[in-house]
Amino acid sequence: MPSPLFVGIDVSSQDNVVCCLTLQEEKRPLCRFSVANNRPGILEFQDRIVSLVHKHGFDQVLFGLEHTGCYSTHVAMYLQHHLSFDCPETKVYVFNPSLIRDFNEITLPRRSQE
Repeated sequence: MPSPLFVGIDVSSQDNVVCCLTLQEEKRPLCRFSVANNRPGILEFQDRIVSLVHKHGFDQVLFGLEHTGCYSTHVAMYLQHHLSFDCPETKVYVFNPSLIRDFNEITLPRRSQE
């Protein structure tokens, strides 16, 4: 059975907020961190993910991010074509923002009207 690392990335113009999950700890993150949305930041991101792959022996890294125009496109292209994570399999998924919004509406509890 594959041992995947799930990496969610919230992309903005200034920084990328990262949340890493595993199958065993799907409700509690393995780690969270932020990196600048620039070349040094993406290289720091790569180093941190490679460190997790080596420490925990993951054989898959699955990246997911919301499509936010040029910011997410740049990050997705780097993840897919320019970075190596010392892992046999990596995949990048870019999600339509309306899917994320609709999912949150279905799964998150509604706030009471004040």
